[in-house]
Parts: sequence; structure tokens; C-alpha cells
Amino acid sequence: MQSKVIDQAIDLAVEQRSATAGVWRVEHLALDDSDDETGDWSPTKEAANAQQAVSDSSVVAYIGPYNSGATMVSLPITSRAGLLQASPSATWPGLTQVGWNDGEPSMYFPTGQRNFVRMVPPDSVQADAAVHWALATNATHIAVLTDGSSYSIGLAQRFESAARGHAELAGDRIEISPPALGRLRSELASYNALFYGPSTVQNAVSVAKELEGTNITIFATDTALDPQLAANAQDAQNWHILSNNVDLGVDAAAQEFARDFEAKYGAAPSHLAANAYDLTNLVLDGVTTSGDDRAAITKAVLATAGYQGASGTVSFDAETGDRTEWRVSAYRLLDGAFKLVETFAGPLSP
Repeated sequence: MQSKVIDQAIDLAVEQRSATAGVWRVEHLALDDSDDETGDWSPTKEAANAQQAVSDSSVVAYIGPYNSGATMVSLPITSRAGLLQASPSATWPGLTQVGWNDGEPSMYFPTGQRNFVRMVPPDSVQADAAVHWALATNATHIAVLTDGSSYSIGLAQRFESAARGHAELAGDRIEISPPALGRLRSELASYNALFYGPSTVQNAVSVAKELEGTNITIFATDTALDPQLAANAQDAQNWHILSNNVDLGVDAAAQEFARDFEAKYGAAPSHLAANAYDLTNLVLDGVTTSGDDRAAITKAVLATAGYQGASGTVSFDAETGDRTEWRVSAYRLLDGAFKLVETFAGPLSP
């Protein structure tokens, strides 16, 4: 479980610093937001965890939670208290960007002050990477599909924005309502490629089935990176799928972290573990220079620029809390399984 390796990475960082930051003793308290019966994350428990953290004056940072939905619950609570919230894994673009759900991202920052950083890029960069991949494969005249969800519409808009300046990619936007796709083949008759950010894997399967036999190249986001697509669509090999899930880097800092993590826990770390490890060290650096001053620690971490960590070079946009650069993995269906075929990288666009 990724939440476990994230906790382990935090513990490793604290241990390597002898549980100290300057003159301060440091403790990592792991909180569980899962429901006792279902095992799924619970909004009630996540809110209680955040409230517990902000109510304890000795707490200087809230690292997590694992997913974006839980982050939406806890972030307004930490924001009101001026407590830094640092996510190794939340990807929903609306946490930091406008143009997604109504009221985002200001609804998460009731004080008007940003107190959030995240190490993984928002899902919107998958659309940026799709433009890179389309250009690399000499694709032209790309239709843009949306199934009506805020996720799908936002990604369509992001692709169109990222494709501006590349006239060869320009194409129409087509709104679909899966599973009713009777007109889709005719609407795509003049296209040989399309971009689609499916809101569900079921929608991706519906589109794939409708387009079987057309040889249309499909650039899609990672909702489609699911065995259901491979199992239910004959032409799934035409899909080019982007994902925020990337391999751990090969630079010295990443490899040193990987060796230390495996020596302690007996397993290789994920890139999310590297993210958590770096976040912990950034927080501890903030405590070293700012003591237990929550506002000063938040300011220090938001100002991070050029930090060389296990997850690569870390710089944050102080206005949003997003990393200023991204890496995205590219997958194709080969021999019945999705295989990593390329990695794209770039600066985070507005």
C-alpha cells in the first residue's frame, strides 16, 4: 500500500536526522483516515485528523493525506489554522488551479493564504504531455473529446491551451455521452487522432469499442490505464495513455534514498515514497530555521527552489504550491499489457 511506504519514508527521513531539527525534537505521528468497516478513506475521520493536528500547537506540518478527495476535506481546516499541508500524492488540478470545479481553488483556502504544496504534478499536465507525444508522433488535426465531467472538460481545455501555437494539431471539440455514441464514428471521419480525458474507465471502454477498426490514434489520460480497457477493446493498442506515475530517478540522491529505504524496509521505494521523504526533509529544514512558527515554516517550504532531493529537483510556485516542473509516463498496450514506452517532462504551464 502506498500510504504505508509514504509513512515509512517519513520515518526514514526523521531517523536520519536523529529526530531533531536544530534545537527541536521531532516526532512523526501517523494518522489513519480509513473507515473501520469498509477500509476506504472517511471524510469524517479525515476532518477529525486535521482538527487534531491544528489543535496541537506542537504540530508544525500536516503531510498528506494520500488522495485528492481527502485533501479537499482537510485543506480548509489546516488553512484556517495557518498549518502547512504538504501532499506527496494528491493530483486533482482544482486544489491549486482555476477552471475545474466551481469555487476552486479558493474554497480550500478560506483565509486567502496558500498553505499547500504538492510533490506530484496535477492531472492537467497529462494533457500537456499528450501534446508532446502528439508532436513526437507527427499527429495532425486532433479531435478533442469530452464526456461532460469537470475532469474531462478541464483536460480538454488544457490540451487545447497547450496545443496553441501548433496549428497542425488544431481540431474540433466533440462532447459525448457514453454509452450513447452512435454518431461518434461519423463525427471523427476526417480525423486520424484524438485526445480524450475519460472520467471513468467504463467511458474509455465505450469509446474504444465504438472506434474499433478505425485506426484512430487516441491520446488519453490515466483513467484509461486500466486492465478493463485491455480486456474489453480489440483496438486498445491504438491508445497512447499518460500517467503521473513515474519511476524513481537515476540521479545520485534518488539512488541513495532507494538503497537506504530498501536496507531498512526490505523493499524498493516508489516515487511517492521519495516525494514524502523530500517533503519531510523540507519541513525539518523549515523547523531548523524557523522553530515552531507555523507561518514561517509554510513560507520557507513554499519558497523552495532548486532543492536536490530523492524525487529530483524540487522548486515550488509560491503562488500555487505546485512544483514548477513535471514528469509524466507514457504507456502503450503491448503483448496484452500496458508497457512504459517513454517519459515526457516540461515546465508547469499556467
